Amino acid sequence: MNYDDSNLTYFVILSGLLLTIYSMRKALKTPSVIEARIPITKNLPESLKNLRIIVISDIHVSGLIGRKRMIKLTKKINSLSPDIIFITGDLMDGSVKQLKKEVAPLAELRSKQGVIYITGNHEYYSGPKSWKQHLSERFHWHVISNSSHSFQFGDLNINILGIEDRHWLSHEKIPRRNDRRLHSAVYHLQRNGFEVDNSLNILLAHQPKDAKFMHEFPFIDLQISGHTHGGQIWPLEYIVLKDQKYNKGLYKINDNQHIYVNQGTGFWGPPMRLGTVCEITLMTFYPSSDN
Repeated sequence: MNYDDSNLTYFVILSGLLLTIYSMRKALKTPSVIEARIPITKNLPESLKNLRIIVISDIHVSGLIGRKRMIKLTKKINSLSPDIIFITGDLMDGSVKQLKKEVAPLAELRSKQGVIYITGNHEYYSGPKSWKQHLSERFHWHVISNSSHSFQFGDLNINILGIEDRHWLSHEKIPRRNDRRLHSAVYHLQRNGFEVDNSLNILLAHQPKDAKFMHEFPFIDLQISGHTHGGQIWPLEYIVLKDQKYNKGLYKINDNQHIYVNQGTGFWGPPMRLGTVCEITLMTFYPSSDN
């Protein structure tokens, strides 16, 4: 090896080491608050502009992402004074028995309308039934399973539809061609007599690719998802885009519908983030006519 080759080798090793340290620091720091303004085409009441929603997703609580991090996360979210909190799946990597102490600080999350939770694919590796029961009974979260939850915000009616992750289909031995998750959620909403035309209608679906069902229900204004981690480590986002179509941030599906993808509040696998951040989404809304 000559002198130039030796310098190049040292440069590559040093660069790799610095990138590794940088990406680990990004992953392990307290998640960043990302503000997302969502346009709504409907003529809805003025109170829409005052609505503050927090979205977290893909926390992946484990031995590495544990109790101390959950305490910091809870304090940060509560300091933002949200009207409601959405958790869009992949909360944990382990059973209730293994992780109930690690997850416990999240029971202190506070908002005016509580916490709404849906499953991700990792819940189906960790025991979905026991986790849903634990979060519903012990944390008093609204656990939505192919169903809906509605509430009033001032003079604005808000309908939340939540569907199970698509792993639910194989768990229940339902063929993909018979996928009626969103249809069940819409039926639940309509059966309870809630108005949709003059309401803000939000779909919570862990995987962005479930947006393919949105065109069947044009009254749904927004889908909120996670799952992708924004690719987590560049350039993995390009692989994610091939599978999911939507990677991170806000996308327009059509003139009246959008999807927002949270890039993950935690991480999975190596504690690294490159080209992405651990995200707490602070979501607000505005009439698209204001543009």
